[in-house]
Amino acid sequence: MGNEFARSCCRFVATVALLASSGCASTQLNYNAVEVSATIDSVYTRETLNNLSKFIDNRNAIPSQVIMVGGTIQTVNTVNPSLTFPLTSQLARTVQAAPAGLTLISANTLSGSGAGVTATNSAQQNYTIAPLNDANTLRNQRALYQHAVYGTALIGRYHVPLVFFQDKFYPDPYHLQEPHCVLCAVQQGEFSGKQHPTLRENRALPGKWLYWDNDPRLDGLRATGEPPVDLGHYGNHELFMSRADYERGVLTDFVVFTLPNTELAETLTPVVQLTPGTPGAPSKSTGTAGPTSFRIAPAARQGPALIQPQGILPAQ
Repeated sequence: MGNEFARSCCRFVATVALLASSGCASTQLNYNAVEVSATIDSVYTRETLNNLSKFIDNRNAIPSQVIMVGGTIQTVNTVNPSLTFPLTSQLARTVQAAPAGLTLISANTLSGSGAGVTATNSAQQNYTIAPLNDANTLRNQRALYQHAVYGTALIGRYHVPLVFFQDKFYPDPYHLQEPHCVLCAVQQGEFSGKQHPTLRENRALPGKWLYWDNDPRLDGLRATGEPPVDLGHYGNHELFMSRADYERGVLTDFVVFTLPNTELAETLTPVVQLTPGTPGAPSKSTGTAGPTSFRIAPAARQGPALIQPQGILPAQ
């Protein structure tokens, strides 16, 4: 009987431990990962709406924004089964006296045994954030927010990144291309070679699309018969936008335009030949060239660069 009970205890503990640990950690980890990924867009949208509210009160405010650069999702399952041995057999005998004779009663019990399971489940979720603190980026973001709240023109206030090429600065052709351009070149898909190409504002960035609680334009929007979209309360204001703008993604586009734009890595080697002595030019001692790229930091580049077709490059 004692051995059978011990085997039952072992089976019970093993079964509970298996059920507690099997699949729980991975399921919880998957759930947490999905939960984190589903909140990133909310973070970017909410901080954008907070900035919009800030610019209602101060048109020259400095935007506040952080970028999610990484994250940690950790799930830990711990199961601690326990058994108490040995099993001790105890025999109790009771003698009862009666007129008909004596009655002997025996009871066999087990003591000193036990079984239990303790389990813990812990989850940890962390964001790694980086605040935007580049002066040019903040100036450009201020121009975007002023454009959304007050309709201020972007041309003349938003500054396209520049490249230094053949001793002159040019607007970076990559940043003038649709769909990611804020100020777009009228001639798309080419490098105009002009220091001041003709530009236009991106049509995905309409001006003055935001309304707020004490905005006198809000009554006119409501009078159209189509209820405005209530974006919620941020800062000191309840924010609204027209349903037409909301449905065509004006808010979503605006949030995306406030995020950093990753530039292309344009390596033109070997068609770029730099003047000897220029950073990245072939070394006289080694005859090898360092990395050459269309985007060379202005402070690190002196002297002209000569671009020649591959077919007429001089023999090395």
